[in-house]
Amino acid sequence: MTATTEHLYDTDGRIADQATSGTRGAVTMEIDTELVGDAASAPVDADSDPFCESVARLAASALDAPVAFVTVVESGAEIVKGAIDRERSRPATTTDIAGVVSRAERELQDGDGRVLGTLCVADRRERDWAEEDLAHLAQLSGLLATQLSERSAVPAQSSGSDLADDLDMLANSVHSLADLADRSDDVRLHRHAATSRRRLASVVEAAGTPAHRAETARQFDVRHAINRAVREASFVTGDDRIESVLGEKVLPIVGDQFAVERAVTHIVSAALDHTGSGVVRAELHVESDMAVFVVTSDDCTMSAGELARAVASVDKTRPSSAAAGIRLHGNETVVSGNGVRAASGPDGTTMSVRWAIANG
Repeated sequence: MTATTEHLYDTDGRIADQATSGTRGAVTMEIDTELVGDAASAPVDADSDPFCESVARLAASALDAPVAFVTVVESGAEIVKGAIDRERSRPATTTDIAGVVSRAERELQDGDGRVLGTLCVADRRERDWAEEDLAHLAQLSGLLATQLSERSAVPAQSSGSDLADDLDMLANSVHSLADLADRSDDVRLHRHAATSRRRLASVVEAAGTPAHRAETARQFDVRHAINRAVREASFVTGDDRIESVLGEKVLPIVGDQFAVERAVTHIVSAALDHTGSGVVRAELHVESDMAVFVVTSDDCTMSAGELARAVASVDKTRPSSAAAGIRLHGNETVVSGNGVRAASGPDGTTMSVRWAIANG
């Protein structure tokens, strides 16, 4: 009988008792067929979940292993939601996986430490999992835990048009007050405006209605919106290590200004939170007919989960959403979506967002 070695690893490749994972935000992941093959062509079980299937295939590819699977806890039992076995047929249960000699796995936990499931990669030969392999596994488990946690926390949806109308009026009122505050030199007014926008964001999120994009699309100067969001990010994080170059030219775009400011605040705040002793640089420039906002930090490393949340926050500002793609290139993680790209690795983090400049 072949012995099976089972260990749980932390991000540094050491055996650990528990794994941690992010809990905020959600992202739909689209896996490149060139990297992991066509997931849709693989036979799946009735319990299969497309997102979990994609993560399992990406994990097997990233760690160059024949077997990978995702289990999710449902009614006290662990159900296989995603799996791949490159050497045999897709396993429907963990007992269907035979001949495994070594494996690395991560528990999927929410912010309260509740176990949501497991991401496991296995091989039918003896192998010492490289530190890079375990880092990839940690990032993928964090991304998966974020998605599963978000699914379990989705509030009941309300379709009341009255609530949507009320939130629409409230959003416009907050914007008007924030505009007035921006014209003042009183720092206290700037802080009150930032707090009001942040609290409104929480209300709209909790409402779970179409008013999640409460404000009607309008034309506004993205330079002005970014400047306000950068100030708010500095206020929220208590960190002013940011160098911004936004230019003097008005750059009109059409969209939900409130949502754009929230997304930019999220991106800049995340960069500040994860930057060590360096600074965060924010630049807005024009490329052809596009306004391009770039945030960089040479002393910043972000997980796949955090990158995905940043991309998702921007994707929510778009008229239509597109599935985000995640790639692992050596030590660099790249997440891209609809006009947004986020990459992080040993050399730092770069996040960029593109908007079409409005005509007239």
